[in-house]
Amino acid sequence: MLEDFIKKISSRTGRTISERENEYLLVLTSLGEENIVICVREGDYGFYAKVILERDLAIINCSEAEYSPLGLYVFSRSIDELVDKTYAKILYLVSKSKISLT
Repeated sequence: MLEDFIKKISSRTGRTISERENEYLLVLTSLGEENIVICVREGDYGFYAKVILERDLAIINCSEAEYSPLGLYVFSRSIDELVDKTYAKILYLVSKSKISLT
């Protein structure tokens, strides 16, 4: 089921790679010049994800992302909702990143 998430999010972003990391699916994708880390997990009542810019992590893994104070969380009940909300968070983080770099 999370394979659908990878296909759908990669259709909206750039190159996307993923791997299993314990109970998480670690997804690395890009939008413009920013690399984004997404850690996705399926829970009892739906899906949740943490979206964070790669440069905000010391190590690219979901444990690091989960405990980082940076990034944004996404909660959803379906894959389509997860994709929509995750993409909205990606757009927000990338736009905020551009403002802070100027």
